Amino acid sequence: MIRTVFNCRQPTLEEYSASSLAPRCEPLPLKAGDVAKLFGLGPSKVFTMLAVGELPVIRIGRSVRMPRAALEDWIAEPPDSCR
Repeated sequence: MIRTVFNCRQPTLEEYSASSLAPRCEPLPLKAGDVAKLFGLGPSKVFTMLAVGELPVIRIGRSVRMPRAALEDWIAEPPDSCR
């Protein structure tokens, strides 16, 4: 049995702020298309970043999901090339 975790209400635009990727009515792991929209990137760029290991990923069979908390940590910590 597969269970998707949802919270109780639709998010507002303000809840999609840079300080938090966790709106109140979305599944906890994000799909690549959702990450692309949040980051303002194209889906193919997100899939490329996933393929080379630049983004945190959870693989469930053939499905690819990104955990919200790991994405928030990834955003907060600049890559080595920016230090």
